[in-house]
Parts: sequence; C-alpha cells; structure tokens
Amino acid sequence: MISAEGSSSTIRAKLDPEFENNLDKFFAYQNYYEGHCNLDPLYYHGFLDENFGDIYAWFNVKDDLLVFGTGIKVGNKIKPYLEKFQRFLEENHDMKLNKMVRKASCIGYNMCSTNQFYLGKDNILLVGESAGFLNMFGEGISSALSTGLLAGNAVCGSFRSGKNAASSYNDAAQKEMKYTSTSWKLAERMAGRKVI
Repeated sequence: MISAEGSSSTIRAKLDPEFENNLDKFFAYQNYYEGHCNLDPLYYHGFLDENFGDIYAWFNVKDDLLVFGTGIKVGNKIKPYLEKFQRFLEENHDMKLNKMVRKASCIGYNMCSTNQFYLGKDNILLVGESAGFLNMFGEGISSALSTGLLAGNAVCGSFRSGKNAASSYNDAAQKEMKYTSTSWKLAERMAGRKVI
C-alpha cells in the first residue's frame, strides 16, 4: 500500500505511535481577500520576521485574490501574529483589503525541518507530507508527486527483482530528503533562528 494522506497521517500514527507522539505540530492559517497590494503579484513573498509567526509569514496573489497568512507552533495564538503581519503589509506595501472571500488552515508536523522522515514500514510506504516531505515555503505537491513516483517505481521494481520495496524506496528518496532538509536549513540561516 502507498499512503498519501497528508501531514496528519492516521496510517503513520498506527504504524509507529511512539514516533508520532514525539513530533511537534504547527498550525498554518491564511486569508483570501479581494483588494490591492503593491507587492509583485507574480511572486510568492516569504517573511521570516519572528514577530509575524514562529515559522514565517507569506503573501501572494492567486486567482486575483490577496492571500496572506502565517504559521505558528500549536499552542500559540495566531491572531496577534497575523494582526502584526497584516498591519505591516498595510503600512509598508499599501495593502488595502475589501471583501474576505475565504480562509484556510491546516496542521503540519516538524518532520520536514528536523530531518525525521517516516517512509513506512513493511509493505506500507508513505509519500508526500505523510512521510515528512514539505518544502520550507509550504508547498508539498511537488514532493508528493516525486515521492509517489519513487514509491510506485519501488513497488514495481520489487515485483521484478524480489527486492524489498521499502528498502528500494528509502534508497531512492534520499535525494528528496536532502532537498527538503536543505530548504529548511537555508530558511533558518536566513532567519537566524529555528523556524519550527
């Protein structure tokens, strides 16, 4: 079986409850508004200032909507961070908000920033965020696609060779693990602090 159920993986929790219990959680939240901002709409803007969140804050434009949010450790309050960040965008980047269209949130785990990947056990392989693959700027679909392909190839290869699929997948995923870990280390160096 190949599991791609996201960061809150019930399969991972059942396979290794001790591993699961030792993970730290973070909470990410973002607003979608109609409005205007003078930041370049073609870029994803990340802000590593710890006054805006435990991890980082972001701004981008998607489908003509202003999207901004922040990430915090579970247990901290998001509202003060988000209010400071919103005020910063208004005062420094001429952000003007009209109508809120929606808001979104998710829970994540510190697997990606601490190099604690969990690729599965026996005949169960985990890919994407369920295995700990999430790059620093919150984008996980590329890692999910690449690790899904690696896991699928490992399973197909095991039928031909008789080699253990989990072992083959672990070997094949090393490059993706390094890429993910490096993105978090780079952000920490830029911020001058741990980001999760």
